[in-house]
Amino acid sequence: MKISQPTISQIKGRTTVAAHVSTEKTGLNRPEKLYFSTQSTGPESFSTRGDAFVAGLLPVAMRLGESLDVDAPVSTRLAHGLEHYQDILTTWWPHFFHRSNIRYSSLVERTDESRPDAVGCCFSGGVDSFQAVAGLRMPAIRFPEFEITHALMINGFDQVMDLDHGGVSQQMYEAYSPALAQWGIELVMVDTNLKLFKEAVMTKTHLWASFGGSLTACAHALSSLFGRFNLPAQATYAYPDLRPVGSHPMLDHLLGTDQLQVIHTGARISRARKLEALADHSVVRDNLRVCFRNPEFDLESGAVINCGKCEKCIRTIISLDILGRLDDFSTFPNRPPMRMLSDSRLLARIPIIFLKDILELAKRQQRGGWVKILEQAVAIRNTKFRST
Repeated sequence: MKISQPTISQIKGRTTVAAHVSTEKTGLNRPEKLYFSTQSTGPESFSTRGDAFVAGLLPVAMRLGESLDVDAPVSTRLAHGLEHYQDILTTWWPHFFHRSNIRYSSLVERTDESRPDAVGCCFSGGVDSFQAVAGLRMPAIRFPEFEITHALMINGFDQVMDLDHGGVSQQMYEAYSPALAQWGIELVMVDTNLKLFKEAVMTKTHLWASFGGSLTACAHALSSLFGRFNLPAQATYAYPDLRPVGSHPMLDHLLGTDQLQVIHTGARISRARKLEALADHSVVRDNLRVCFRNPEFDLESGAVINCGKCEKCIRTIISLDILGRLDDFSTFPNRPPMRMLSDSRLLARIPIIFLKDILELAKRQQRGGWVKILEQAVAIRNTKFRST
């Protein structure tokens, strides 16, 4: 694989940094160029260094088993970190990722350059990202230089895949930009086609194995803006939760440079405790989106809404009901009757980590009825897995 020198262009108010990508393997259904684009910032925020491109495409080269040539300057610190990054990926998934020999046209120390002032955090509108953003605000965070200034929403990652700008990405931006502004946080929407490169060589399941690199690549593309960048934790520091996954406390910091510190944030508490803490914030109550399905919006207000039926919606609804706060959240207008959701056989489909987390929440809240139902669900799930 080869990454050319990135270039910056401005077309119809959009600023884009892009680089041509070639691979030894032919016949792949992938774009010719990898790009990062935004209307929210000017060209001065973008970088033409190779950091974003090598961080984003390394897992693709590793999947292909190809060397990676980078024709653009790359941070020496990032290059060093990527060696350890590869050690971890090839240890966790030895049959999927193969070590790639990265050849750099030039490495730059940049230790004498000042760090940009902005502090960013990936943001999707879900529990993890809302908790991370809330935790990075003053006075929740102790040191002012780590206080969040920007939230970064990615068009081209997860469910927001609207690269033709058909409306969904703009609707998401219009819904969340004023919401976050209430907290003094600026929302930046970045478009990227990086996922198309990954989908050309990876199954949907294995996209999960390197998504932290995709998120961080977007921050590197805007590294003239960000001095620190946070990735919201998917799990807690509790040992059973910290299983191998693409964004992890062992991985994320390896993707930083001398000017861009990458921080895995929010892993100190479980998902249920995050929701418990967020329930007092009106910004969250009016805008929380956890849904696995494509984004939906209220026809009158334009606010995001959840389907109320997918597994992630169901476990969030149950948690909010246990907290006695379900009616406070306006983004679940289509939820099923609670008598349907209180079926232990239905709840047994929830992943065991989250199921036990909700059970602990019910015990803390002394909700005896929910404790009984959830204990039955745990028993059903354990029996199912023992018999298979």
